[in-house]
Amino acid sequence: MKKVLIIEDDPVVANIYHHKLLAAGYAVQVARDGETGLEKLKEFQPDLVQLDLMLPKLNGVEVIKEIRSKPELQSLLILVLSGGYAPDLVTKAWEAGANQCLSKLNSSPKIVVDAISQMLGSTASPATASPAPTADPAVSPAPAPPPPQPVAAPSTTSPPTSGADTVPPSGAYTEFLKQAPKIQTQLRERLHALVRGENDQNRVPVIIELQATIHSLAGFSGVTGLNRLAHLASAVEVLLNELHNKPTNITRSTLHTIARAVDCLLLLCKQDRRPQDELPPSALILVVDDDPVSRKTLRTALGKAHLKAVALGDPELALKVLAENRFDLVFSDVNMPGMNGYDFCKALRAQPTNKTTPVVFVTSASDLESRAQSTISGGNDFIIKPFPMIEMAVKALTFIVQPKVNAAPAPAPAPVSGAAPAVAVAA
Repeated sequence: MKKVLIIEDDPVVANIYHHKLLAAGYAVQVARDGETGLEKLKEFQPDLVQLDLMLPKLNGVEVIKEIRSKPELQSLLILVLSGGYAPDLVTKAWEAGANQCLSKLNSSPKIVVDAISQMLGSTASPATASPAPTADPAVSPAPAPPPPQPVAAPSTTSPPTSGADTVPPSGAYTEFLKQAPKIQTQLRERLHALVRGENDQNRVPVIIELQATIHSLAGFSGVTGLNRLAHLASAVEVLLNELHNKPTNITRSTLHTIARAVDCLLLLCKQDRRPQDELPPSALILVVDDDPVSRKTLRTALGKAHLKAVALGDPELALKVLAENRFDLVFSDVNMPGMNGYDFCKALRAQPTNKTTPVVFVTSASDLESRAQSTISGGNDFIIKPFPMIEMAVKALTFIVQPKVNAAPAPAPAPVSGAAPAVAVAA
């Protein structure tokens, strides 16, 4: 009997995979963190390790490096599950010696078990194993030194396989319904503690706790087919991880973005109690900024969320494009020659085509002194330069995946200590 070791810190998600693999005829053990996983390798001696990348104590990449440092474990098969919004971390996993990487966002438990069966059932060596059908451009591996060489991963941008693969396991969905109230309570409490923190130093422990809750929500919603919820939660988890590792990136902008994203997650938890489609395939974003470097940065940041963006440097031209095309979201710089962002937003609101399209101002901290003008012009939100690229991805996803009943701007969350209040007004 082939043996599989699951290294996953969320007990409910681990339990789902545990039962699925047992039903498929494998011997299975579970470790809740990287250090415990390495200890279990010695006693359990698995044929394959299923590994989450976001782990406490030792992350997934560190676990892979430790495994590959031992000559007797060079041929051990390693299947990595990633959240889809940390391509750099996934690339490091490939380089460290992972055999296959799958995205939680479009890999149901059945897809994961099938991938494990294919890996364990193959008589080929890892270097000659047949690749998966599709490659993931978002997590495309850098060449890894043999042994082993990577197997291509399924696309995180393609829709899930139709039919039975998209149907969430009934037990997982039932468990989600049971756990959702507890998760929502934790989200509210930890968000409140975060925004009320007095300084960055005492916010870091709260960020770690909030990240743990978001990690559970991301994994849980992924295995139950709640894809909008899974996408946003996965992106927020990566943002929180970056703030944990680089507390200097904790700003009033990032805290505000997290607050709004958590509000959206709470709404999705309440309303998305059924399998969802992937992100809207036609979702389209307009970026208006006269600085070509800023335009490129914004497009790159949105690309991290696998979102399409049109970037224009002339607000007058942007208004002509808006008059003839419907967009799902607009990012506008504030300081532009000829027509500033506020006047641009007023003109946009006068057009029927995008009258209710959310507008997010990309601004410097000093520009927020003109908050009254931002409100009057009809803006929905803001993001302050400089910002981590993943913050822009979270900001965009918050508007793209929000429930339809929340299409109108929501009331602003309570301002963080020392932060400007949210720019959230009726369009």
